Amino acid sequence: KDLNGMSQWIRPVRAHQTHELFDSDVRYTRDSRMARPLDIVEVRLNAASPSFYQQENWLVEAVRPPSRVLTYEGVYPWDELHKIEDKPDKIWANGDSSTAGINDRVPEGFARQSIRRSLFLVGLERFRMIVGQPGLRFGDDAVKVQGEFLYAGSQHRLQVTDPLAFQYARSLGLGAHEIGRVFLTLSLGEAYKGHCYKLIACVLPEEHLWNH
Repeated sequence: KDLNGMSQWIRPVRAHQTHELFDSDVRYTRDSRMARPLDIVEVRLNAASPSFYQQENWLVEAVRPPSRVLTYEGVYPWDELHKIEDKPDKIWANGDSSTAGINDRVPEGFARQSIRRSLFLVGLERFRMIVGQPGLRFGDDAVKVQGEFLYAGSQHRLQVTDPLAFQYARSLGLGAHEIGRVFLTLSLGEAYKGHCYKLIACVLPEEHLWNH
């Protein structure tokens, strides 16, 4: 989030088809360390690049190595995240679930017409991660990690894309693992086969179960 008084979301992106940042984009100018969750950074942006419901997209500057787009400024305290959390009435929309998820997607048409923000930071008293092979009955033996939680009276089970949380959950083995109090960064991803999927982009647990 932008901490300069606006508290607005910014999603740095690149100007190519997938919009993903390069590895060099998330390393710091001075020592090439990889940026981590809760780091406070200064990021060199070029221009706003909103796309339908992903209104938070901004293009990062095109720089030549060894220059970087990130400068480290410090660490944001976990116990102050409540000051910048979002409190939506619901996580975009409920009632549409994939085979393995619960309230984990919205129709692409609805997202394009009715949704104008694609990022939330929400605080939860209880959260658990589920490690399993949800596609096994369809011949897919890939291990997936999902996050399960209750928000505003509705149950959710969403895919975890946070690499640190994913690796931690995988190390615990198959099954459901209670994590406790967390803040989650939730992202509404790009459209895929007619739906936009809700993703857990970052897990910030109260207990330092893995290094933030």
